[in-house]
Amino acid sequence: MAGEARTVGLYGFGAAAYIVAPLCRRQGCRVFPFPRPGDGSTQDFARALGAE
Repeated sequence: MAGEARTVGLYGFGAAAYIVAPLCRRQGCRVFPFPRPGDGSTQDFARALGAE
């Protein structure tokens, strides 16, 4: 759904982002998650899925 986007931002990082982030990475997109401030475990999880 992002078309030809090379960079994708995900507001929050819940169940949908868990699916969308790896799909975007496989298509060659850079993924930038925006989890709640101070939510280190979610930030680590997002990085493990290839987000920056």
